[in-house]
Amino acid sequence: MTGGSGIIHQEMPQASERMLGCQLWVNLPAKDKMTTPAYGDITRDKITLVEEENAKVRILAGTYKGKNGVFEGKYVKVKYIDIELAPNCTWEYNETP
Repeated sequence: MTGGSGIIHQEMPQASERMLGCQLWVNLPAKDKMTTPAYGDITRDKITLVEEENAKVRILAGTYKGKNGVFEGKYVKVKYIDIELAPNCTWEYNETP
């Protein structure tokens, strides 16, 4: 969602034992604060997946190992990845942000 010049925001999530979604909020640069409001969502089937030896890396925004996430920030470029590790494993991030 891009709040920009103003947006009405109301959510009524259904009761659940698990979190079924999340939001990442980013402050817009001063020059873009009054931009046109917009909304979008990312469903699981649209998320880019990179499978590694001991990890699954889901790319929501930005680039990882040459693969792009579905969300591309118009005003602020972000990298947002979700890493699922195999039990008792470690993962190291070596890319330049």
